[in-house]
Amino acid sequence: MKNKRYLNKILLTAILVLFGSCISVKADINSNELNAKLNSEITTQKAQLANGQLPKANTHQSDGKTIVSSGTMVLTNQDQNKNRNYLPWMSFAATPETVTTLKYHIGEDYYDGNFRFTFYLDSIEGLAPYAVDAAIVLYTEPSLQGPVSINKTNLISKVGNITTGAIGSVEVPAKTTFWAAGGEYGAESTSGNVAFYPITQGPIELQNKLAQNFPEYVDPISHKDAESPLRTDWTRLGKSPSWNGRQAFINRFNATYGTQSADWWSARQIHHIRPRIYGGTDDFNNLLPVPNANHYLITSWFRNY
Repeated sequence: MKNKRYLNKILLTAILVLFGSCISVKADINSNELNAKLNSEITTQKAQLANGQLPKANTHQSDGKTIVSSGTMVLTNQDQNKNRNYLPWMSFAATPETVTTLKYHIGEDYYDGNFRFTFYLDSIEGLAPYAVDAAIVLYTEPSLQGPVSINKTNLISKVGNITTGAIGSVEVPAKTTFWAAGGEYGAESTSGNVAFYPITQGPIELQNKLAQNFPEYVDPISHKDAESPLRTDWTRLGKSPSWNGRQAFINRFNATYGTQSADWWSARQIHHIRPRIYGGTDDFNNLLPVPNANHYLITSWFRNY
């Protein structure tokens, strides 16, 4: 009896070695399926653009590293060990189906001349997935009036040892532009189940070539804002034209919107929405009263336009 058991053990080991690899669970997410989902999501997000432009209502100002998008994914699991190989004639007790919930966000920052987009897993509830992929699409436009360009980035992918934190990053050359990001992401469970979800198109950012967000300001009196009229394709002149029209602007502003006190004006600079160094005129519609501190931030932002 002892010899028979020993022979059975040898036979089983040989079968596993010979045939185990051909029946193991697939090793990674189907990239063709992800690309198909991505193309579908691009079509959907493009159709949502109003008249070929990103919706202005989404424009916002962020502090620190920009949060591009965030969301949650649910993934089902049936097998708790990705590396196990099963033979058709083997019988095991059925593993109860479990659910994994993943929460993610995409962050953007500046790195070595590039906009860097990083996919983070913030939490994993349940069994960790075997693989995670993300395909980020960058939508850019020279102004809030469009037109929008669609830019696919390289695939972010990680297989095995999935934990919370950064999964991977992609980089695109930095330039001054209005942009928003979308795309598709997916995960594979330890049992080979795959789920795909859209990366919800995030809010518009206006950033300069150092990935600094534009310091938006809206005048509470005239309700004019410093960002909406901007374009990101202006050519810099060799020298900024001189201007001495402050008092003329104050007089017209007071006549148009009501007289403001001398203290109110002393705390403000007259801002050229399109800077003179980039071809801006002294026209009343191109001028905006901006508090001194805000004007300093806007001027600093334009140094890296």
